[in-house]
Amino acid sequence: MSDLDDRLRSLDRTIQRLLAATDAQPDGMLFHDCASQITFCNRGFEKITGYMRRELIGTNLSLMIPGDVKHPHGEDMHQHVIADQSYRVISPLGDVPLVRKTGETIRVKVERFIVTIEDSIEFGGWVRPLGP
Repeated sequence: MSDLDDRLRSLDRTIQRLLAATDAQPDGMLFHDCASQITFCNRGFEKITGYMRRELIGTNLSLMIPGDVKHPHGEDMHQHVIADQSYRVISPLGDVPLVRKTGETIRVKVERFIVTIEDSIEFGGWVRPLGP
């Protein structure tokens, strides 16, 4: 067994731990790219929305935003990120509507953040249902 094999196994265990910790969170977690295509969500987000992860990955975030509501990750945020690549501040969106798979609209609290993965920027958010 080589040192490289040991490092790869260690890296795999670290990734598995991080995924398990993310999925253990009761709040929803979501990542999407600059085109609003969903790239990741945790089990908490699945429970909140009613969608399975495999249904969400690659779909547009607008799927869960009511048509009469302005996209909460609008142009202002995208322009700011493009102008300042170091922008990483967590900022709350507060009380926003979210359309579940059933068609029901619920209110959720969203805390958003931005991460850089290699050379690409992704938007993330913690999502927590408001009310019962």
